[in-house]
Amino acid sequence: MLQKRQATYTFRPSNIIEQWTVPIGCERVQINAKGAKGGNGWFATNYTQGIGGKGGSVSCDIPLTPGEILKIVVGRKGQDYRAGFGGGGASYVIRTGNVPLVVSAGGGGGGGGASNASRHLSARIL
Repeated sequence: MLQKRQATYTFRPSNIIEQWTVPIGCERVQINAKGAKGGNGWFATNYTQGIGGKGGSVSCDIPLTPGEILKIVVGRKGQDYRAGFGGGGASYVIRTGNVPLVVSAGGGGGGGGASNASRHLSARIL
């Protein structure tokens, strides 16, 4: 009787596209991908915080070929910033030939106060 072995590989946020080679004997993988949280924003008028959105999450079972190389990117949390920038990074897994297998979106930035750089009040459209 043959038993299938299981192995867990964990990838963390980095500044590079990582590669993973499907091991011999592996015919399916379960991928759990999570997009990163958006950064928090600050409202300058009253110093309250706009909370960044949560990243998406996806889980799936995918048939693969041993020896196939997957490209993996894990999104980073968006930067906290006064003006409300900072959406979270998406996480994704790409198959040979640049075919996306899994994509999980990053969360939106927390928002902040609006600004305007107009010389004349009458030129603004709100």
